[in-house]
Amino acid sequence: MVCYFERFAGGNGLRRVRLVGAAFDRAWTAPGASGEVVSGAGEGHGAAVAGVRAGARWVAETLRSLGVSRLDVLVLDPEGGVCAWLSAPSPDQRMVAATVQQAALGGVEGAGGSATRLIAAGMLAGENGAFGGEGDVSLQALAVADESPAAGRRVLRLPGRRAGAGLGEQRQRFGVISVRDAAARVFIDELDARGIEVGSVCSTWHALGAAWDPGAPRAGEEPADVAQTCAVVLTDPAGRIVWAWSTAGEIVAAGTVRLRQVSHRAPGPGSQTGAIALPGADESNGEVSGLECTGADVGRLVMDWLSWSAQLGRSPDRIVCVGPATLPGEPGSPGQGPSWLGGPAPVSVAEGLGRAWEGATIDAAVHDDPVGATLTKLAGVGPVGARPAHAARADDDPRRELLALSARPGRADRWMFRWMAAGLLAAGAAVAVVGWRFHSAASDARQRVEQAATARRTLLKELDSLVPGVSNYDGPAAIGRLQGKATELEQVNKSLRAQRPILQELERVLLAVDGTEGVRFADLTLNAAVGSVRLRVPDAEAGPAIFDRITASPYPGCMPWRGTTPAALTGDERFYVLTGSWPSEAGGRP
Repeated sequence: MVCYFERFAGGNGLRRVRLVGAAFDRAWTAPGASGEVVSGAGEGHGAAVAGVRAGARWVAETLRSLGVSRLDVLVLDPEGGVCAWLSAPSPDQRMVAATVQQAALGGVEGAGGSATRLIAAGMLAGENGAFGGEGDVSLQALAVADESPAAGRRVLRLPGRRAGAGLGEQRQRFGVISVRDAAARVFIDELDARGIEVGSVCSTWHALGAAWDPGAPRAGEEPADVAQTCAVVLTDPAGRIVWAWSTAGEIVAAGTVRLRQVSHRAPGPGSQTGAIALPGADESNGEVSGLECTGADVGRLVMDWLSWSAQLGRSPDRIVCVGPATLPGEPGSPGQGPSWLGGPAPVSVAEGLGRAWEGATIDAAVHDDPVGATLTKLAGVGPVGARPAHAARADDDPRRELLALSARPGRADRWMFRWMAAGLLAAGAAVAVVGWRFHSAASDARQRVEQAATARRTLLKELDSLVPGVSNYDGPAAIGRLQGKATELEQVNKSLRAQRPILQELERVLLAVDGTEGVRFADLTLNAAVGSVRLRVPDAEAGPAIFDRITASPYPGCMPWRGTTPAALTGDERFYVLTGSWPSEAGGRP
């Protein structure tokens, strides 16, 4: 579903809304529309706001009756819209707004100075003419900042922009549109309050590029490798010529030419016909009035195009003219036929442009209702190849839609913020619980630390006898004194000689002697220096057997023994002598 928002009074009041969809076309006219201004800062209780709310109520009820809860595209008419070229360091919205404000308040001359003042004229608000900023207008550049080409497709880039140019390094020229949107914002908010979601908001200029540009992306078609610049010219029976330059359906320049309302006496029967007379006028007999489209209007259009071509460095390669066969007129009295024979028909616009703009391909499409034909193609229910409203849409692209209105927060955003707030509250509660647990754990840890400190002081008091006064120190100082005492004891321990294993060696000797019958000890000497054992043995084999048993049971650090058989001193007695000395220590000490 596509809705056309037709306004008056410079875009501040609602005249009519029109809904177009598949086999559906209905319109609603605001009753008693007045010229009261709708301001975003006002209370909104005037007749103009009441008319906007009534129109939103009609749209919501109509969509509900069709079982639809979404308005895909809202198209604003050209009323109150201005498009001019601007010279600025960047197409960023804040930079554009600052440049326009500077031109309006500071009287900037030069590139874009007069154009920015023209845009600023639609942004002035208040009785004293104070600068209204972005309060009642949608202001955006027809270019994308820091644009990079998509793979396999050439897209529009800013003229003269070099790669890597930063903010303030190089001023660029591009188109800028300013559309009064106070009434549209009220309309969108009212639809949102009634459960109708608005998918996208665009101007009539955006709609012309999307609907009539042959290079615009179509469903099931591959985009062209080299997109041409197309100029779409629509003759609006409301009294204006609306034109837009676009590349691949993305507008780069736009404008409006007002048509004159003329009145004169009806010509004779032999005059040339150029308009359709509408019955029901209260003019005097023989007096006719209507819109006039002459060669001067085509000349103004050509001059605008020449100026844009000089600024942007491009010109249209193809021109598409859309409009009725003749302009509407009013006869002087009821019942008369077509009697106003004013200026040439809108078809002559294509002829005039063809003569003035040589080399461009000219197409002319005759529609008694050119606005309705544009809305139908935009809704995707027109001729074959029409672009659906949702096809090939690029988010945050000012060449396809009005960004500020398209991104206006609604019920879904409010619900999202509520859920985010609830989530933050839940996260805060969880953090509080975790903090409380950490606090409890910290209290337990402090108690354990105090218990450990008490136990440490008790142990240090027990060490006062070894390290005097160590309990009076805490932390590293106590550890240092204990380490110093340990080092001192280690040095003392190293200076002590190891004790000889005399008892082990005695056990070794006794075990060796115990296994032989008739052996008696005559003498036994075993001290820290030497060992000597004198044995009475029954025969010559007993002594060597004892020596073998002693040497067969060594252990680390044991005494090495030597065995000898001395001559007998008396009679038949036999002796065997074991002698030994302790081995030297590791340091060489005997």
